[in-house]
Amino acid sequence: ASSISLCLFSSESICSTTTTTTTTTAAAVFVMYRLAANLASKSRIARNNAQQISSNLSWRRNYAAKDIKFGVDARALMLRGVEELADAVKVTMGPKGRNVVIEQSYGAPKVTKDGVTVAKSIEFKDRVKNVGASLVKQVANATNDVAGDGTTCATVLTRAIYSEGCKSVAAGMNAMDLRRGITMAVDSVVTNLKSRARMISTSEEIAQVGTISANGEREIGELIAKAMEKVGKEGVITISDGKTLYNELEVVEGMKLDRGYISPYFITNPKNQKCELDDPLILIHEKKISSLNAIVKVLELALKNQRSLLIVAEDIESEALATLILNKLRAGIKVCAIKAPGFGENRKSNLQDLATLTGGEVITDELGMNLEKMAPEMLGTCKRVTISKDDTVILDGAGDKKSIEERCEQVVVLLFYMLPRSWKIFLPPILIRRLVFKLFKMLSSVSSLLTTTEAVIVELPKDEKETPSMGSGMGDY
Repeated sequence: ASSISLCLFSSESICSTTTTTTTTTAAAVFVMYRLAANLASKSRIARNNAQQISSNLSWRRNYAAKDIKFGVDARALMLRGVEELADAVKVTMGPKGRNVVIEQSYGAPKVTKDGVTVAKSIEFKDRVKNVGASLVKQVANATNDVAGDGTTCATVLTRAIYSEGCKSVAAGMNAMDLRRGITMAVDSVVTNLKSRARMISTSEEIAQVGTISANGEREIGELIAKAMEKVGKEGVITISDGKTLYNELEVVEGMKLDRGYISPYFITNPKNQKCELDDPLILIHEKKISSLNAIVKVLELALKNQRSLLIVAEDIESEALATLILNKLRAGIKVCAIKAPGFGENRKSNLQDLATLTGGEVITDELGMNLEKMAPEMLGTCKRVTISKDDTVILDGAGDKKSIEERCEQVVVLLFYMLPRSWKIFLPPILIRRLVFKLFKMLSSVSSLLTTTEAVIVELPKDEKETPSMGSGMGDY
């Protein structure tokens, strides 16, 4: 206010020395009014701008822009992604394929000849190109899951089919007719390949295939052949890096169930998407587990003894399943639940087999048992359990060897009664017994898998480069 008055006084002194006090006061009031109006106007403009900015931020927060491509442009960008990814993968194809060096976010670069590993490591800045690359990754992953090999070959075929398909569509061919033609061609090729395929029967042939998959390592191929000879077609073979100076073959007795984990939250090894439990307690229950109270006791027992826990039951319903997951994520208890294999009477037999192998008991209502009255002695155990999304492998169960042999003998007797009557009359008893044992080993039920073994091949570490996985061997050739 003082500066305004000074300005007015100076102005009036220049204009006229005869200005009265009344005129000076009126001018001061007028200037102050204009100043207040300007301030109010600026405040209103600032408030409107703030509201507009807030509205824009809200709009950006709730909506995301989409870049849409159509027709030739879209197909061309996707084709570039498919071709660039395939170019990086195809160099690993076959027994004479070359290695690929992959930069990692930490540590030394990764050297591999595995097609699916190379495909997974590729990302493009262009989103549309990345969509094309993702299509090829999906094919490679599916091939790896189903066959465990042939990922590079599948990638090269995908690139060829997509490239020629884009040319045909650009030339005016109907896309649906093209799809039907590709399907018919695939069926014809598969039929032809099956007719030309030669079954592998000898240990030497198995060693040849293993050598190609192991990048020409003859020693590893022979180890794989020995493992196949020991465990048979139904056995499980695991390959892992060792810490000794020599390659080793270890045979471990166990059981394989055709059931995987109920929820992926049970996974303990994100790299291979498996749940691995060492020295776990094993709860075997015939019925569904639905209530929280039913599993509190066994969870407390596992926590008290600092042991992991495997639950095998008909099913685990929502409340009990949520409790298990929360205890795994928050309390740090290593726990996993799987559904009991089989149906009806076959399920009971399977659970009894599992109880015999692990040294536990089947908790069933038929014998007046329930989870609330469960004793610690009813739980089984083993050395190691590996659970994937499709199957469960139980190794080195704590069951009594004599009880296991008696259980196997019971199954053999049941198989004997299932043989045709004419066989029992005309065939010698020794031959019948051998035949029964052969059938026993060939059965796919859990009862037959009491003698299933897992072969573990431990490979000699190499300082020069990381040993490639077995994802793109003979199938790629």
